[in-house]
Formats: sequence, structure tokens, C-alpha cells
Amino acid sequence: VVLFNNQVWHRGGPNRTQRTRFITQVTYARRIIGHKYYPFMNYSMPDHVYAGADDRLLRLLGFLPHGAYGEKRVTGEDAADPRPWLSKNEDSKMKGIAGKRVFISAAAGGIGLVMAHRFLQAGARVHVCDVDEAALAQLDGSTDRLSGACADVADPGQMEAVFQAVAHELGGLDVLVNNAGISGPTANAESIAPADWQRTINVNLNGAFYCSRLAIPLLKASGGGSIVNIASTAGLYGYPLRAPYSASKWALIGLTKTLAMELGPFGIRVNAVCPGTVEGPRIDGVIAAKAAARGVSAEEIRAAYRKKSSLRTLIAADDIADTVLFLCSDSGARIAGQALAVDGHTETLRM
Repeated sequence: VVLFNNQVWHRGGPNRTQRTRFITQVTYARRIIGHKYYPFMNYSMPDHVYAGADDRLLRLLGFLPHGAYGEKRVTGEDAADPRPWLSKNEDSKMKGIAGKRVFISAAAGGIGLVMAHRFLQAGARVHVCDVDEAALAQLDGSTDRLSGACADVADPGQMEAVFQAVAHELGGLDVLVNNAGISGPTANAESIAPADWQRTINVNLNGAFYCSRLAIPLLKASGGGSIVNIASTAGLYGYPLRAPYSASKWALIGLTKTLAMELGPFGIRVNAVCPGTVEGPRIDGVIAAKAAARGVSAEEIRAAYRKKSSLRTLIAADDIADTVLFLCSDSGARIAGQALAVDGHTETLRM
């Protein structure tokens, strides 16, 4: 009544035409609001609904500026879409990435390389490191917004040199992605050599600490930024035959939450992304090792991996890259201290 000419109700009640118009506008309001706030409900709203909606309704819902009634609506191809939540412009999801200065460890291949390309596509400047010198040489040379260095994140001295290069090449830092990690041994705990345990911890945990420690002063100097640690669903569950890997990822999530608390007051967001089983050469090696350890075929192990998630699927590197960009974009500006699983909903890691 207040929305659509409440004067009518103080003059003896509405006539039939007024009642019909009122009901029509309420129906339009429900469909417009449904489209904006409940897109998963699959409300239909053809263009005539917006076209027929009362100016006062659209103004109240925020789709026309406040002012005199009856202002002319812009129509045709030149009209701005009054329903921004329906926009198909993918760039809008990554607002705020353009111009960012990004460092990604272990980004000459795999998930890291996909993330580097995503950041470049969004307009960022990217510096990467990797232990694979040959892969680094194959990086895209068509843009001056990508640079790289050969370095082992487990060596604090090498990382000191890398971050000096980051400061020089990028002039500062806005985003750190701690992506470096190794699978570690596949064996029962009593069969794992101490050296294999130590190497897994050195790369997966210590490497993230070394990079974060060196990146934090640059992020503070930039007035804020984002750190994303690539953890794993193995950091959320126990993982038989993968003790070093699981332990390193649990610890990485603990580091994530601690840094989020320390750095939040400086405008630095720290989160972890926990991939499930990601397709690619790395998991192929894990599957082969596990098949050998169990005396079964690799395809049996691969099928078992799929069954561990509710969606019965492996994860694509693109899924992880998109999540990382979201966390580093303006859309993720209020997300911190989280361990976000991108895994098709893991039900168990036991096979």
C-alpha cells in the first residue's frame, strides 16, 4: 500500500483497475527481488517485467535514482543493464586485480602456471619462482608483465635473493601465493625415511613461512594485500600412507590462521585454499606410487579417488586458480583466516 499510491486506500478503497495494477506491481517486485537475491531459485523475469515495473518500485529497489517521478528511462542497446547481478561479464568477478603485483611460488607448471596466466589475463604483473629451470625458460615471453627466477623455496638464502628481485621487478607486492609443495613419500609411517619426512616439511611448510616472512614487509608497505596458501584436503583429514604430506598441510592451515590474526590489522588478508585431487602429472605420480604400494592397477586407484568426493570428480587446476583470484579480488575483501576446500566435497581420504 505504501509503495504504490497509498492515497487510494484512504479514499474508500481501490477500484478494480487500481487493485489489478497493485497486484501486478507486487508480482513484479517479487520477481525482481527474487532475481537479485535468490538467483538459485531460478525466477524467470523477461524484459517486459522490468519495462512494466513502476518507477517508484524500481527506485525503492535501487534501480532508478531518487528524484522526480516519471523520469525518462533509457532503452535500447545503449541502456545500461538495470540488473547487474545478471551480468555475464566475467571481469566483474575479478575487480581490483588489474595492476596488482603478484608473486607465485612453483609456478612454471601445474596449478601455479594456471594461476599465473589467470592473474596476467586479469591485468596483474606476476613474478614466479620454480626449481625447474627448463620449465621457466618456456614461460610466455610475449608480455613484460611476467618475470621469473629459479629458486628452491626450502632454501631461505635463495628466497632472500628472490624477494630482492620481486621488489626490483615489481616495485612492491600486493599478492603472495604460496603454491610450492611436493607429494612426499607414500608409505606407512614406520617405513618413511627421516630425510623424506624432512624434505616434505621443508618445502610444504617451511617454504611457505620463508616466503611469507619476506613478503610481509612488502605487503605492509603497500598498505595491505593478500596471502593465499595452497594447502589441501589432506590438511582437513587424516591421510593414511601420506603422513608427511598431511602433517605439512595441517600445519600450513595453522600458519594461515595465525598470520590472518597477526596481519589483519594491517589490511592483509590471509587464507588457505584446500584442493581435492587435482588432475595432472603430479597426481598421476601419486596414483602410480599408491597402486604399486597396494599391488593394484592405477585405474583402480584413480576410480577410488573419484569416489572419495560427493561429486565423484577430480578437480581441475582452473578451479583452484579461479578461487585464488576471487580471494585476491575486491570480491574477497572481507574473507580472511579461512581454509576453503575446492574438492567436490571430500567424504574421506581413506581408500
